[in-house]
Order: sequence, then C-alpha cells, then structure tokens
Amino acid sequence: MHIACIHIPRFAVEAERQRSPKIATRLILIGEATVLDCSLGADPLGVRRGMRMSEGIALCPRAVVLPTDAPYYQRLFGEVLERLGELSPDIEPAEPGTAFMSLAGLEIEPKSFAEDLIASVHKRLGLMASVGIASGKFAARVAAATSRPGVTKVIVSGDQAAFLAPLPCMHLPASEAMLWRLKMLGVETMGEIAKLPLGAFQQLEPTLRLRQQRRDVV
Repeated sequence: MHIACIHIPRFAVEAERQRSPKIATRLILIGEATVLDCSLGADPLGVRRGMRMSEGIALCPRAVVLPTDAPYYQRLFGEVLERLGELSPDIEPAEPGTAFMSLAGLEIEPKSFAEDLIASVHKRLGLMASVGIASGKFAARVAAATSRPGVTKVIVSGDQAAFLAPLPCMHLPASEAMLWRLKMLGVETMGEIAKLPLGAFQQLEPTLRLRQQRRDVV
C-alpha cells in the first residue's frame, strides 16, 4: 500500500503571504513570545522556530513581525484538506501544512498523481507543496520534507531503509532532549540509530513512537 504525504513548508508564512501579497518578498517572523514560523531567508541569519521572538528580531531586524493567527491557518489548511478529500476518501491531517493520503484502491500512477496534486493545490490555493510517497507514513513524511516545493519523491518498497539511513536524526519525532542525548553519543544519522543494540536503544528512548521509526531503518 502506498501512502502520500503532502507537505507545505513554512505553512504559516505562506498563509500570510497569500493574505498580504505586498509582503511576499519580505522576510517574515510569526509568533508572540516565541517564533512560531519564519521565512526561509531568516534561517541563514540564525533565526530558529521556538526561539524567543526578541532574539529573532535582533537577528533579523528588517523582518516583518506578525502575530500568530491560528484560526486563519486552520481555515486555509481546511481548504487544502477539502481538495485532498476530492481525490481520496482516506485523508489524515497532521499539523497545518502536512497531511497523509492513502493511495490504496486508486487506479493511478503514484508519481504522476502526486505531480497533478501539487499543480492542483497551487492553482486553487496558491500554495506550493512537496509530496513524498512510500509504504509507510514516516518515510513518506521524510521524503516530502526533504524535497523542494513542487517536487515529488517516491520511495520504492524495499528502499525505505536505504533512503532513511543517511539522513540526520532531526527528522525523527523526538524531543530536543532526546536529540541532544543522541548527539552526545555520537549518533548523527538514522542509520546509526538502527545499529544501536536494542537494549541500549530501549534505555535511551522508551517511547513506542520512536521505536517504530527505528524499525523503519533497520
């Protein structure tokens, strides 16, 4: 069974650009006390999501600073989900900007279908997505997140572990504390996690969710 992950990076920023085209070319910071989202150009200046907004402004003083408008982001994401629901009856939303779609039972060629989906969302809503397709949600999500907007990445069944192994641990659904512990152990990629003895891994991270991701790269 194939699963597609539709990912619109920096969704809050893109939503604000749709609402106010005049700021489309400006650097944008969104948030209140902390940075919820920031435009791509703020990254090289050191701005990171979750940092204090005062730090973000100091690093990026020319940015447009906007308050979080969660209801608006949810409404726009709802329009994305509505479009996806026209193509598949099995849609699972994640955070705003990311959703999963089952391709089971659809008589389609996955890559062509995903490319048409990207074009359709862009034409209807002005948002540019990337799409990852794999046999599991985690690999599909990582495939989408590591692709440029407008690009589809298909992970063939059997190639999932090879695809995930060289990628950094930052793609895991792990806490900052967990990622720090992995770094202290010299574990930098998902493939290196897969090589940890099971006992050591269970002591390091006892949550079922992360164990599932480990199985994906073994």
